[in-house]
Amino acid sequence: MLESSQDSTHIHNQPGAYWCADCHRFTFECAHLVEPLGTPIVQLNNWQYSAVTWSRNVLQVTMNTGERFQFMKVPRGLAIELVRAPAEELLKGYRFERVRGRILPLTG
Repeated sequence: MLESSQDSTHIHNQPGAYWCADCHRFTFECAHLVEPLGTPIVQLNNWQYSAVTWSRNVLQVTMNTGERFQFMKVPRGLAIELVRAPAEELLKGYRFERVRGRILPLTG
């Protein structure tokens, strides 16, 4: 059994680390990350999504955990529908990429 001090040194126990399916390992940064969109952000009041932004058929979703994902080939109408009534089912079937950097969730 590992001691708790040893446990915290493993990368998978670090809050900024994530599993990269392309690298097949936990990492803080990798070449598979995409840059965030520079378009205006719409804040959401949803248990799962905190914000969205859309540009040229790319929808960027910010989760309440601070993680961001970009969904590709999302039509503008679907992005508007997600803002009006956020639902996970709307994004099923769309290819996505993880966005570089994490936004720290607001503590209230």
